[in-house]
Amino acid sequence: MQPPLFTIRTLGFRCERLRKGFEENRRRYEDTLRSFDRFRQGFEIVESLRELRDLPELLDRLRALFKVGLIRLVMDGAEYGPYLSPGFAVLPQDQLAALAGQVLSGGSGSYLGPASEAPEGVLTRPEPSQ
Repeated sequence: MQPPLFTIRTLGFRCERLRKGFEENRRRYEDTLRSFDRFRQGFEIVESLRELRDLPELLDRLRALFKVGLIRLVMDGAEYGPYLSPGFAVLPQDQLAALAGQVLSGGSGSYLGPASEAPEGVLTRPEPSQ
C-alpha cells in the first residue's frame, strides 16, 4: 500500500524547512566564528602597541580590520598629550569626564551604535586637537 500523497508532500515540506533551518544555523555559526576571530585579531593589534606615538597607525589598523569609517579615541591632554603624535585628539580631563557621564547615563559603560543616536556631544562635537 502506498502512503497518501498528502503525507509525502508534507514530509517533503518538512524536510525542506529543516534543510533551510540547518543552513541558516550553519551560516550564523560561521559568522560567529568570523566575528570572534576578528575580535581576537583586534586584541592582538592592541597588544602590539609599544609606544603612544604608534597609536594613530594602530587605530587605522583597527578601523580596517573592523571595516568602519571612523574610530575615535580622545585622551586626556594633560596626562598623554606630551607623548602623542601632533594632532592626536586630546581634551582636558573635566571635559572627558563630562562626556563619559553622558555615555554612562545611558545605563552602560560604553556606547556602540549609530553616531546619530550617540549621547549629545559625544560624537557630534568637532575633533579636538592639542
